[in-house]
Amino acid sequence: MRFFFAAVLLLGIWIHADVNPSPNGKLDMTGLRNTFQDGDLDSVKVILEFFQKKHGSTATRDEKAFTYKYLGVIYAANTATRSKAESYFNLLLPLSPNIELNDLYVPKSIQAIFDNVKNEYLHSQEYNSKFDALGNPKNTGNNNPVAGPTAPARKPPVAAEPPKKNTWIWWTVGGAATVAVSTGVLLMMSQGTSSSSSHFDGSFTK
Repeated sequence: MRFFFAAVLLLGIWIHADVNPSPNGKLDMTGLRNTFQDGDLDSVKVILEFFQKKHGSTATRDEKAFTYKYLGVIYAANTATRSKAESYFNLLLPLSPNIELNDLYVPKSIQAIFDNVKNEYLHSQEYNSKFDALGNPKNTGNNNPVAGPTAPARKPPVAAEPPKKNTWIWWTVGGAATVAVSTGVLLMMSQGTSSSSSHFDGSFTK
């Protein structure tokens, strides 16, 4: 009997999902948000899974993000379906890496599951941006400017030679003066010798 009522409920939700949420292939996100806030999680889950199966290939980015977000939260509420919740969160984060669950007012247990998946996703993205599948650093390219031809080294300036002093003039003058003095002395000596010779009479006194 209980199975019968559950089947009727699911059938009613399925029919409603076929008519209301996507009459033009569009997801009624506002209506589903209100249904979720009313606590009717089963209805939201059935409608979203039906929409995903029928219109998933043509759904917009926002519709996909909405679907993955709400299905992830709904499945995270049950510990038996936690892995499925993580799968939906992993589909959600590539579409919207900055998304949060603040607007759904989820309990801490569900928030912890989401935070764990998000942290692992962001860490994986950072790692993949730096390393390849084998752990080798990726070649990010050499952004350093290419060095041009090396300019020839400048020769040190040659120090100017100090002006030459005209010392040769003084050496010449000094030498000339020395020669003149020597010549004068010789002349005087020769004259003195001549004078003494003119008074010698050649006789010797005994």
